[in-house]
Amino acid sequence: MIHKGLSLASKCQCCLHTENIHHVLILASVAVRTWVYFDDLFKLNCFNYHLSLKAFLNCWLVNIKGHIRNVIPCLILWFLWLERNNSIFNGVKMGHLNVIQKVKDKVAALLAVKLISVKDFKNYLFVFKTLGGSMDPSISLVRTFKWNKPPHNFYKLNIDVSINDNVTGFGGVIRDSNGYFVAGFAGPLNNVDY
Repeated sequence: MIHKGLSLASKCQCCLHTENIHHVLILASVAVRTWVYFDDLFKLNCFNYHLSLKAFLNCWLVNIKGHIRNVIPCLILWFLWLERNNSIFNGVKMGHLNVIQKVKDKVAALLAVKLISVKDFKNYLFVFKTLGGSMDPSISLVRTFKWNKPPHNFYKLNIDVSINDNVTGFGGVIRDSNGYFVAGFAGPLNNVDY
């Protein structure tokens, strides 16, 4: 930010630390929680915020073109950057769950359009389903919906039900006329016949 001839460093949107690339992509609490989630999911045990970005990526990347371990860190970096920008320019609070969900959604979308497939999960089939994969090609992997804002000073409730391997659940979210989260809920559905 430049103001009256002074150059001031910007502050991190999630912790008010002086912002730099290493902080935004590795050290910020949103970044740490995101990396730890995927590090645990892949059972890599390589997350270390003291590493440089290059050294950290070397822990993730493998020498197999299109492998999911090469895709995931790129998506994480991209969505961390978008989350940071959305916070700065749109005033939306940063959240690691947003980044994690966006990475999962993008993997599911890549699977749906066959840019990646189950073969790209070599040695990591245990994360295939968690990241939006399905062994049954007849099952649609991604459904895209357009969300329309309600009229000014109104709220919109969206609900959904999920049935997966005899487990059922429900959830919903309420958003205001600006699209901001107001409340959400989720829970199991018991004794459901289908």
